[in-house]
Order: sequence, then C-alpha cells, then structure tokens
Amino acid sequence: SAYAKFMISQGTLWGNDAVSGVSANIPSFIDQPGYRYYLASMMLIVGDENRLLQLLNLFVYLSTLLLLLSKIDQNSKTSGRWICIFLVASLPYAASNILEGLSEWFAVSLFCLSVYTALQNWKFLAIICLALLPVVRQNLILFAFCYAIILIVLEPDSKRRLLYAISFILITLLPVYHNLFYAGEWQLISSNKGNMIPWDQSFDHIVKAFTEIIIRKLPQYIGYY
Repeated sequence: SAYAKFMISQGTLWGNDAVSGVSANIPSFIDQPGYRYYLASMMLIVGDENRLLQLLNLFVYLSTLLLLLSKIDQNSKTSGRWICIFLVASLPYAASNILEGLSEWFAVSLFCLSVYTALQNWKFLAIICLALLPVVRQNLILFAFCYAIILIVLEPDSKRRLLYAISFILITLLPVYHNLFYAGEWQLISSNKGNMIPWDQSFDHIVKAFTEIIIRKLPQYIGYY
C-alpha cells in the first residue's frame, strides 16, 4: 500500500523500498515487487484503497476461477469434482487474503488465467501470465519455469517456441531491470526472504522451525485470522 501510494504521488515506477521498506535504506527491491504496480493501477482507477477496490479484486479472482472451471473436462467427473471442492474450500482464505491487501490471490488469478489461455490455445497470453507469476510472488519462480518448459515443449512450431522462451525470460527478469536502473545492482530476488527454513541446522531444529511456521500460518490458510 505504501509503495503504491508513493509511486502515484511521485509519478514514478521506482520501488521506493528505501522509503517504505522496513529498517532498510536501499533503492533495490526489499519486498515482493509485482503487486504494488497492480495496486497502484487500480487505485488510479477507483481513487484510493476502499471497498470498491476490494469488491473489484474479489470480482477479478472469482472471474478467473470461473474461467478455469469452465474448461474442466465434463466427462472427467471425479477430477472435476475434486478441483471444484478444492477451489470452493479455498474461498475463505482467498477472501481474507484480498481484504487484507495481500498478493497471493493475484498470483493464483494469474495462474488460473495462464491455464485457461493455454487450454484455449492462446499460448502467448499464457506465457505472459505465467512470466508475471514470479514477479508477483518470487517464491513461485521454479514452478513457473517448469510450467513454461511444458508449454514451450508442447508447441510444434520452432519459431513460436523461441518466441515463448524469450518472452518468458524477458518478463520474468523485470525485477532485474528495476534494480539495475534504480540501484545499479544485478539482483533478481528481493532481499526480504520471509520465513526461511534453517536447512543448515540440526534435524530437530529444522522440524521445530517448520512446525512453528505452520502453526503461525494455519489460521490464515483456513480463512480465520
């Protein structure tokens, strides 16, 4: 929110983490970079962060889910039923996520759009949505990369395969361009790593840290926080 408001007030694309970041005074990205730009765009449309913005975000999320559900194979009743159950069960968390102004819901929407457009054979749009996924949530970069490889390999035209690969890489590297321009640093991943598992510690310490993180996050995942 602070990042988006700063960009609007100053008329800049600078991530401004040096101003809004927590205990940091560096111009490169500290937090997840992508969502602030979506939020700033929406705030320019509706005027500010308000209930209308939240309702629009809920509409965006539900629309992407419905698009994805419309492509489920009707003949595959078992898998279709489980997909519907999963998506419906996730709605309380998604609503909580949107109302809190977090970014995970937007990443899920991009994923749903990438699957829908791929099934529609609009693969270039699917690649764009997929490439934006790790820009919004950088911990999904490996997942997006693997999914992109599948889409590229399934494309029979060699020229299009090359186009998809180059487009995916160029869009995924958007944080690098920002950090290079504003901070003079070749940096892709934001410095705020969130909850990291201490893999270099003893097994008991790893299990304890993992359990503490799960217990702390569980109320959010079930939609009650």
